[in-house]
Amino acid sequence: MRTVLFALAATCVSSSAFAATPNDSWTTEASEVEFKATDAQLFKGQGYTMWLPDETSTVRVKLTVDTNALLDLSLLGDAALTGQATELEHAWTGLTDGGSADLAVRTDILFDAYVDFGSFIWSNRVWGQSFDWSGASNFDSLLIAGGSMLANVAITPEDFVDVGFEVPLDTDLMFTFDGRIAPDCSTNISGTNIVTNDQSISFQGEQALLETPDTNRGTMPVDAQWRGTATSTFSLNITLEVGACYSTWGCISSGDFLTYPWQLEQGEVNLLAQSHFNHALPAVDVRTTTVNLGEIEVGDSDSMDITIRDLGDVKLVGQVDVEGQGFDVVNSTFTAMKNDDAVITVVFAPEDEGSSVGTLTIHTNDPVHPEIVVPLRGEGFVVETPIADDTGDDTNGEVGLEPGAETGGRCGCSSQPTNASGLVGLLGLVALLARRARR
Repeated sequence: MRTVLFALAATCVSSSAFAATPNDSWTTEASEVEFKATDAQLFKGQGYTMWLPDETSTVRVKLTVDTNALLDLSLLGDAALTGQATELEHAWTGLTDGGSADLAVRTDILFDAYVDFGSFIWSNRVWGQSFDWSGASNFDSLLIAGGSMLANVAITPEDFVDVGFEVPLDTDLMFTFDGRIAPDCSTNISGTNIVTNDQSISFQGEQALLETPDTNRGTMPVDAQWRGTATSTFSLNITLEVGACYSTWGCISSGDFLTYPWQLEQGEVNLLAQSHFNHALPAVDVRTTTVNLGEIEVGDSDSMDITIRDLGDVKLVGQVDVEGQGFDVVNSTFTAMKNDDAVITVVFAPEDEGSSVGTLTIHTNDPVHPEIVVPLRGEGFVVETPIADDTGDDTNGEVGLEPGAETGGRCGCSSQPTNASGLVGLLGLVALLARRARR
């Protein structure tokens, strides 16, 4: 199977201009391609505190954190094919705001409290709540050079939430909680490349080889994957004051005893976004498989038209070569747009009597069928010129007798003289008509 060139270019060439021969370059119109990845799991982790301030404190708290982070990617790029014959350059062009990354973090926070008043000891889960934070980033290019950072998606401490609630334990005892929870999250996307048919492109100017399709109906299917990595960190800064009020003893407060910078780090996570699209191709369609021009008299000629159609969205450009004695073409180059026809006229003018064979080779910018060969056949014949009888007539109109020759007692003549040369000419005309009827 032939291979075609896959490369990254900074720009796409317009498809409005096409050259007159199949060896010159052609370009498809750039089409927008989208890569999407949804719900890419960045991290999932839990963090626990000790009972704070310590195990002997009258009032202490235990914190449990459960965090999930998901990333959605949408990447846009322009793709086009530029090339000649079987050599195709696959070009990617970045767009302004050509990509976006959306980060969603959900954090479940649980509090367990413990009170020891000597004669009164109590512990229970007193509070739990889920928090959702989000961040987004836009960037320009599908690809980056050198594996440097492509996008940073952040959730900053400015997205904090205040918490304040009371938990009555009975008619005599109540817990109070006041504080602030601030997230700090960063996800860096880097190391991006596009993989097509196991060939990878990471930089502008790199090349990869793609296999041409086995058949050509005017499009070339492409399955591509955008790949990258994400490195993430996530932390919660929690400042909490816990208080307890007892009807007999009054109220006590922990102060800001819990300042909890819990952090979760996640190494590289592989990202994958897929896309399937079609590139337009020039596609030649020749329905004539052989040309037989039949019998032609030497010195004469005859012709036959061959129709060539373009099945693709790219302009078909071609030229023809003919081989074989007596064969020629009227027009050696042609062009055709989608579903339009070009006509090549093959001429046969035999130079000698007998059968002649040849080939018509059609060269086009179709990368799958750049060359199509059509066999040619024809036969030349020669018409023999009639030869007149050169014997003389005597003065009496007698045919074939020398003067004074004996007739053996017979007259030797007819009532009307016989014209031998006229009879031979008639026979020659009949033979000529019979040959032309066989054509």
